[in-house]
Amino acid sequence: YSMSDLSYDTNQIVRVPAPRGGFLVLSSDRIIYTNPVTNVIRKVIFTPTYFTAVAPVDSDGFRFIFGSSSGEFFILLILASPTGKVTELKFERLGRTSIASCLTYIDDGYVFVGSQHADSQLIQMTTERVHSEGTEAQFLKIAHTFPSLAPLNDFCLIPSNGMSDQNSIVAGGGSANYGAIKVISNGIEAITIMSAELAILDNEDSSARCSVI
Repeated sequence: YSMSDLSYDTNQIVRVPAPRGGFLVLSSDRIIYTNPVTNVIRKVIFTPTYFTAVAPVDSDGFRFIFGSSSGEFFILLILASPTGKVTELKFERLGRTSIASCLTYIDDGYVFVGSQHADSQLIQMTTERVHSEGTEAQFLKIAHTFPSLAPLNDFCLIPSNGMSDQNSIVAGGGSANYGAIKVISNGIEAITIMSAELAILDNEDSSARCSVI
């Protein structure tokens, strides 16, 4: 079995469960469905994007969800005839989330979006447009956000100001369009795990102690 009309940057194959069977071939500008058993090939072409996560929604392979490197969230419908033969692919954009590193469909339209670039989210897909202030209308809503500092790029420890015994950390994290500066003020403790004497050559031939926390 062989295929033609593949993009130069084809990078992923996703299995489609029975009764549809076959598999999806993913690239930046198209998704191709193929089934060597039924000799069916269907494809959908779209504006180039890079998928960072994909997951099935249904056990029969009817719907798949996709997350992209720009944070866009898509759904693919694999339509079939009454005999189970795939007839058409429909690919639709539902909205924007954190950049997905993994996707898990839970139930009742709820999807967990795990991200290594920003806060992870629990979202719910909807059949009607959701309008939120300051954002474009989309077919999903954020049910819960799980705060994250990842990826942590830099931070500094701010000692207590005397009014509290609690230290704070100002951290710069996130990536792409999701960078943020966050202040962590609870549960922070600086612990010296190693120290070493460092000789410093100066006029007084003194030494200094370096600590790693």
